[in-house]
Amino acid sequence: MAKGSGRLGMDFKSASQSCFREGFTYKFCCDRAKPRGEPSCWDQDFTFEDCCQLPLVGPAGAVFEDVNCERAGYSATSSGRTTGTWPWLRAELQRLSEAFALGQFPQDAARRWLRRLHGPSGVAATRVGGCSMGQLTLAVARVLLCLLAGDRDCQKHWDQAAQAFRLDRLDLVLWSASAWPVTDLLRPLTRMVAHEEMDAACLEADPMMDWPLAFRAARNLPDDELQHQVWRMISADEVSIQALLSSRCRAGAQWATLVKLGFCMDMAPNCVKSHVFALEFIMREAATGGGLRRWMAEAGAWRLFEVHYGTVKTRVRHRYNLGLAPADLRALGVLGDGAVRGCLLPSFPSSTSEQVAYYLMDPEPNLVNVALNRCRALCGQAFARPWKFYGILPERNEGAFRGIPCACSGLDHRAEGNCTPPEVPLFSMPREVRSAEDGPQALLGSHLVPLLDPKAPVFVTMVFGKMSKYIKPFSERVRSLEIPNVVVFALDESTEDACRRNGVLFMSGRERTALQKYVIVLVFVALGFDSFWFDFDSVWLKNPWPVLQQALAAEEADAAREGRSEALLFSAIDYDSTNCAMNGFFFVRAFPDALSWLIALLDWIHKRPFVHDQLAFGLFLGTTPLVDEEPIPMAPAWAPLDPKVFANAARFDGTGFTSEVDDLVLFHFFDGWNSNSPEGVEQWATATYRGLDLFPLLYGDPQVARDTIARSRLPEVQELRSCSALAEFGLGTKVISSRIQVTI
Repeated sequence: MAKGSGRLGMDFKSASQSCFREGFTYKFCCDRAKPRGEPSCWDQDFTFEDCCQLPLVGPAGAVFEDVNCERAGYSATSSGRTTGTWPWLRAELQRLSEAFALGQFPQDAARRWLRRLHGPSGVAATRVGGCSMGQLTLAVARVLLCLLAGDRDCQKHWDQAAQAFRLDRLDLVLWSASAWPVTDLLRPLTRMVAHEEMDAACLEADPMMDWPLAFRAARNLPDDELQHQVWRMISADEVSIQALLSSRCRAGAQWATLVKLGFCMDMAPNCVKSHVFALEFIMREAATGGGLRRWMAEAGAWRLFEVHYGTVKTRVRHRYNLGLAPADLRALGVLGDGAVRGCLLPSFPSSTSEQVAYYLMDPEPNLVNVALNRCRALCGQAFARPWKFYGILPERNEGAFRGIPCACSGLDHRAEGNCTPPEVPLFSMPREVRSAEDGPQALLGSHLVPLLDPKAPVFVTMVFGKMSKYIKPFSERVRSLEIPNVVVFALDESTEDACRRNGVLFMSGRERTALQKYVIVLVFVALGFDSFWFDFDSVWLKNPWPVLQQALAAEEADAAREGRSEALLFSAIDYDSTNCAMNGFFFVRAFPDALSWLIALLDWIHKRPFVHDQLAFGLFLGTTPLVDEEPIPMAPAWAPLDPKVFANAARFDGTGFTSEVDDLVLFHFFDGWNSNSPEGVEQWATATYRGLDLFPLLYGDPQVARDTIARSRLPEVQELRSCSALAEFGLGTKVISSRIQVTI
């Protein structure tokens, strides 16, 4: 390992560059299965504390990449609203995708759509730039429409598509979680140009794979027995990424990698990136080598995008939509105002002042479109010095300097007109939010503040779909127990109506994923309220506020006696453990660090739409193995919620309670895996409540409810387990190099 100075950290990037190189990686060195990481990584210059226990950074260090191009190409209007060409184009392409999904698409309709996408708005979108996925989706749509219209010369559209492929990151997971219908349009396009026969390189089986059998499986998706037969073949040890990439049957290798990627997303998130990279490598080779049309023909023959839908798209846990507007992100201290505030005469690569630092962002497709936002996050990740301004320099492509330099400045800059080259414009870093008094007045949910008791926490949950019919008994229970400040995040109109009818405070939203639980907690913490999250598939049995007050007083006394900071979070834990955290319910204090922790957690999940939020929650509390090479902050001080008081139903390993039913305050019964999906629970759950709809039982006759809850009462545990040093995710799999081993 290269030598460095004692306390390495100025920010995450500096720590990564100093600590993790020459074969020493973050996952290897900071391995959580060992109390202080991998011992061979450390010496007098590099320590576990410096390299692995990185301080928490502020909200400005979050990326929240604008994948859907909601902020790209926008301009302010006199009314204070914003308009943009990319949102318009995305809506048009979504309508086009929906029209294809309905069936036949006649020539005259194709011609009309093609003219529309070549019209002023379509041309304006491409001129605005800043959205590689929008460019790619538009190019795919134009090729498809040109072919459907019977045009004799579609070559210019093929050329534009190849250029769009070269400029995009070609990340199939990113495509699948975005609002851009790129894969939905690639499906009919690849089928239209598909070869009906296999490529010659795939006609015979090789020692690794029976490619003719795999080809039959790709074209016969409903044949479950055939799919299982091929899966057993794909999951063999010798079918590694390296072996697939070296196979002569490139189309088949791509299909097999796609199938394995879906498995990684579902069960082994630490192998997702390697499989995404392998698929990108194959697509980029086709786009840069003039073979895009052939790649699409092979993809169509192997039904690649039909397979993609079943293996990847259906395993995306959330889309790239937080439900937070740019104004909300500014109020939270993530985004700045976007106005030029000064000019800098750069001296890259060496700085002439300690008040200016440079980072070189590594070259990658689409970097130019996301560089300014990433630069803001890089400057925001400084925990030794708060920067005032940020800006990007022109792309470099010489010697060791390849990429886009990012400048962070602590100088006082004043803009006088436009910057004159070689000066570069600087933008203000986001305003730091230290307390509720700092004023997130425009934040989502701020309209509820006058209706809340400022001395009590907010108790928040989210509801949509069939759960809305239980708002009435839920509201009656809350009122009878006199629980203060209960707020529902209503994610559809039926829930909003139910809340209005039953006098329940609510905040409206539309996205329906696990991200929303962190969004609503984040909102109320930013507004200055301690916040208790509970999944709606829970039933309150007592008012929790007195119990929480006792827990807070005990924690305050313990922290003072031990000379440490108070816990910023109280989490549910497994009944048979000391610290195996789970996120069905948790309590977050309205501390500045809690706000930063929630934003960091939300940003990490946002980047990885395939990761279960429970895994991410445990990761950020220090009780889950590391997933990838991106460093995360040191786990905060946190404390358990007593599982003999705040209990889970005995539906999974580690859930249940050992106290009396009369001792319980809350009973969480897991109606849905990520809520509102009971079929997902039944696949993995114990038989304790199999086949039962617990909502009516627990909100019905009191004795029936009591007896139902009592079925989760378990014997006392003699020795509690610890999740401080886990080597596995607990998802039933192990990942060995680039191979997948199923251990279920």
